[in-house]
Amino acid sequence: GLGIAPSLLLASELCGGGYTSLNLSSTDGSSLNPHLCVHSSPGGRPPADEMVLVLGGYDINDDEKNELYAFNGIPNVFRDRPIAIRQHQLIRLYVLNMIEFDPAITFHIHANFFQLYRTGMTLTPQEESDVITMGTAERHLLEFAYPFPGKYMFHPHQDYIAEHGCMGLFDVLPAMG
Repeated sequence: GLGIAPSLLLASELCGGGYTSLNLSSTDGSSLNPHLCVHSSPGGRPPADEMVLVLGGYDINDDEKNELYAFNGIPNVFRDRPIAIRQHQLIRLYVLNMIEFDPAITFHIHANFFQLYRTGMTLTPQEESDVITMGTAERHLLEFAYPFPGKYMFHPHQDYIAEHGCMGLFDVLPAMG
């Protein structure tokens, strides 16, 4: 693998009863350190195509300001290699903001709304939106499905962050069958 899409490793001992800790590791097996606890009761969530987006920043000149930003460690990876998903497929997206030096960022998807499960600790969404604001180390679970094929952008609404590596696309392919 290219090491750009972290897989989820289950380690339920890190969270309290009824919750599972999703520890992230790259596809080469190395640890990415962040984890999040999500509600894991049997039959609690419908089947979905699950994926993780970790937002990160790079201070490349030690001035305590980020010059580059990335999803899953590589600037512009999902701009250059859009994430293929299927039309009408439920997507469950675990979003973690690991950006240091920027007090808050946003995450926005185009042409759609998502169900927002703040911190992933409930089975009931708290709201429906197309944009969220997140502080450092904040994490959320988003669920959505695209009704039409096409390419749809996702990014933070801070232009500087998006223009310096945090830009991506979902490539929604026609439903099978």
